[in-house]
Amino acid sequence: MWFIPPSMHFPPYWRWLVATVAMIFSNFGYADFYIPVEAPRLINFNVGEVEILDSETNPRYGMEYRHSPIGCWNLLPSAGFAFSENDASYLYVGLRRDFLLKPNWLLTGSFDAGAFEDGEGLALGHTVEFRSGIEIAFEMKTGSRLGLGFFHLSNGSISDENPGTEALVFAVMLPLKPN
Repeated sequence: MWFIPPSMHFPPYWRWLVATVAMIFSNFGYADFYIPVEAPRLINFNVGEVEILDSETNPRYGMEYRHSPIGCWNLLPSAGFAFSENDASYLYVGLRRDFLLKPNWLLTGSFDAGAFEDGEGLALGHTVEFRSGIEIAFEMKTGSRLGLGFFHLSNGSISDENPGTEALVFAVMLPLKPN
């Protein structure tokens, strides 16, 4: 790609991911703030791969609770856990923010902090780890969502060792009954 220096090497799927995001945004003039009238609380079940930018990937599974929006910025408090087949695990709390791209299409930015337990071949340098990510989802009439998310997990250099890792996940989000 013309904007990436030749000295930087990215796996082939990175170009596909960048091209997909570019195509999505080319169809949308801008992202409106998503201000739902009665946004449901959601349970998010997700499956994917961790260490996707490394030489060997590992399957990962997760579950997350997302509360209804709070405050003037409509932030979504969340809590969840994820684990991989190499015995690594991550327990976290965080905040999300939904942006409406087109009817039924949402872009969600996220930031989490949590406790990470190293697994076989996956050591991130500290127990405290931060996760930032982006997710695109289609919301059905029932309030259920299907999404694809990309996350970066790192200790933010609070330790001398900070290799970080990335994950790509597919998510199914189911609404919970209102209070």
